[in-house]
Amino acid sequence: MKTQLEELTQKRTTNSIPYMRYGFIEFRVIAITPEQAKKMLEKNKINRKLSRKKVLQYIAEMLKNNWLFTGDPISFDSNGNLINGQHRLQAIVESGKPQLLLVIVNLDTECFKVLDTGKARNGGDVLHIAGYKYDHILSSVIKKIIMWNRGFTHVISSGTISNVVAAGAGSNTVTNTDIIEFARQNKDRLYKIINTITSTYKSRLIGNSDLCFAYWLFSKINDHDADVFIKQIVIGTDLNQYSPSYLFRERMIRNQASKEKLSSKMILALLIKAWNKYRLKEVVKILRWGSKNEPFPEPI
Repeated sequence: MKTQLEELTQKRTTNSIPYMRYGFIEFRVIAITPEQAKKMLEKNKINRKLSRKKVLQYIAEMLKNNWLFTGDPISFDSNGNLINGQHRLQAIVESGKPQLLLVIVNLDTECFKVLDTGKARNGGDVLHIAGYKYDHILSSVIKKIIMWNRGFTHVISSGTISNVVAAGAGSNTVTNTDIIEFARQNKDRLYKIINTITSTYKSRLIGNSDLCFAYWLFSKINDHDADVFIKQIVIGTDLNQYSPSYLFRERMIRNQASKEKLSSKMILALLIKAWNKYRLKEVVKILRWGSKNEPFPEPI
């Protein structure tokens, strides 16, 4: 007679397929196929509602071959109910890609009450563990850059996402893997920008991560101009009243004092417009954005 573990994995647990037992609990590591995942999901009777966003995030990671074995198990209770792992199993089914996972069966039926109550690691946590400096601000800046590169304009200040231009599974989610990989490829430049903003150009008008993000965008175009422009925005010395940097500073000062704050999208648009006019050496009397049919500005 097959055990619950053998039934789920569709294979006999012989010596050639190692498994372990602790009392009634059995567990083994297996490359779960889409067919096996579909069968396991048939036992999904008492789980929480499936999150499509989470499934799409996992599918994207699997299709990019970023999925790693972490030891987090696919768990079944002693009644055969799936109590942990429904999102990963659904992602395996939809991606069509087998994944190496730990499977545990015969857990106490009360285990369901305490699953998923721990705090998930965010991007800052992962960067800290990997030994990066400025971990949490670094994570915030990287998320903004990645979202901007994907075509999302609403990335500064609030952290919410709108105005989707990019599409596809997981395109509006920045994973910890995305953050670590971007940090690895751009570490030196990111460190230089964050150190400059947090040590030299501290600003009360715009948050540090937002200013670092803008600095990144502008320095990709011209390093020297970005240095001068950001310094003008933050310090504000020796600016005339028709300078785009001066007008942006004045708008942010008024915004601080106002009860009705500018949206994060508006702040980014005004900052880019000020940068563009600075680059073109234009004399500016009014700095505004949002008139009818005006497209979102692109830095030049």
